[in-house]
Amino acid sequence: NGSKPLCRPSRALEAEMPAILRLHSELAQQAVSALLQAADAMRLTARGYTRILRVSRTIADLAGAAEIGRIHMAEALSYRRRPPRA
Repeated sequence: NGSKPLCRPSRALEAEMPAILRLHSELAQQAVSALLQAADAMRLTARGYTRILRVSRTIADLAGAAEIGRIHMAEALSYRRRPPRA
């Protein structure tokens, strides 16, 4: 059909989102270590890493927390789909 999607953000905005997210997300040291461990164990891509950060930021916001804690990171990781075992 050749038509462009109506709600797609610009490429520049997509490229800046991780930087914007890091700038506005305060991470507790325990949350950082949990994310790094999970990124390695779950083989997260850059996109997956960013999604986990976004979800954990949302969870922390809903909890009224100023920074993302380990509990917020753990909850965000729990929502991640796991590939089927071979």
